[in-house]
Amino acid sequence: MESIGNHPKRRFFLGKITNPRLLELENNFKKNGGRFGDFLISDIFTLKKGTRLTKAQMIKGSIPFIGASAQNNGKTGTVGNNTNLHSGNTISVSYNGSVGEAFYQPLSYWASDDINVLYPNFELTHRIALYIITALRKLGKSYGYGFKWHLKRMEKDSINLPVNDKDQLDLQFMEDYIRELEEDYIRELEEDYIRELDTYLKVAGLNDYELSDDELQILKNPPNYSSFKVNELFLVEQSKKKFNANSVKFGGSFPYVARGSSANGIRGYIDQNPVYLNEARTISFGQDTATAYYQDKEFFTGDKIKVFKAKEQELNEETGLFLVATLQKSFSLYSWGGSSFSQDALENEKISIPLNDNKEPDWNYMEAFIKAVKKLVIADVVKFKNEYIEKSKQAIK
Repeated sequence: MESIGNHPKRRFFLGKITNPRLLELENNFKKNGGRFGDFLISDIFTLKKGTRLTKAQMIKGSIPFIGASAQNNGKTGTVGNNTNLHSGNTISVSYNGSVGEAFYQPLSYWASDDINVLYPNFELTHRIALYIITALRKLGKSYGYGFKWHLKRMEKDSINLPVNDKDQLDLQFMEDYIRELEEDYIRELEEDYIRELDTYLKVAGLNDYELSDDELQILKNPPNYSSFKVNELFLVEQSKKKFNANSVKFGGSFPYVARGSSANGIRGYIDQNPVYLNEARTISFGQDTATAYYQDKEFFTGDKIKVFKAKEQELNEETGLFLVATLQKSFSLYSWGGSSFSQDALENEKISIPLNDNKEPDWNYMEAFIKAVKKLVIADVVKFKNEYIEKSKQAIK
């Protein structure tokens, strides 16, 4: 490691640091006499070329086959051939194909003839490897298909790395730097998770996602149901005015509800004469698509939209969502564009509704049920996020 150039201002990897822990790490590095210098790749690594293995020569097995790929850690398959394997705890660099792609290889592997293998002349860890790989990839951008990074060129190339006060490769700094990046990533995951959970709860109108005893009972002990005609529960009205999507200007303030199957039926936002706004806390229904959505704000509509307004009491988000699911289930067997969705057919369609002790629609149950379902959905998201964070923590150990 004799060929060290003194480049105190050169920082190919650190760049502008905003993480206070990384900033402290770099400041301590400088205070202790640290700097950045150029190292010949061939001084800090022993370079070996991979071996050609044709498909016809490949034997089935579980040994990683590293090829000229920028994906999957360079792994393009597995083989059983074990005569020309390279040791783990080395770095594979593609000099052909995806030129300059470098990966840390923890296990023994077969390197194709498109790969240069770097055996460290020092104690390599996966974190130190990740730091050095960044330098290799930057240098590799100087090469390409017409100017390949073959072994002889690589032996003469240098990479810029941290140097300690003894003019040696600063392995500890690289180890600490990558460890801090990993820990910072975990902190970001956890902070994002907290923010997302808070957002989910606010959107759902909940304080937490734990099911109460009452909610558990609601899920375990459903009430009796009975069939009601749509017109027993709703006033089925034509929207106040249909607006052609091709003639309106989007970018306004009020939802423009059409018959689409996503985004709550909202195709965009428009501004029109407010006298044509349909009431909030109603259900929009696509007359020839059976797409039903609870609308919590006043809205304009496109063609063939009916508005379902509850007769007995004003809908809220929970009762609206419950009834939307019931309507969708009842109308799911109808064909698109059929006469089934005439006014008469809509009003006389039967839907299944939970009953209270007075044999009336149980609005309280509908509301409580949807709140419990929201909590279950959020709990599933929380479980997924926790598992992802835990796997990430395990991956960087």
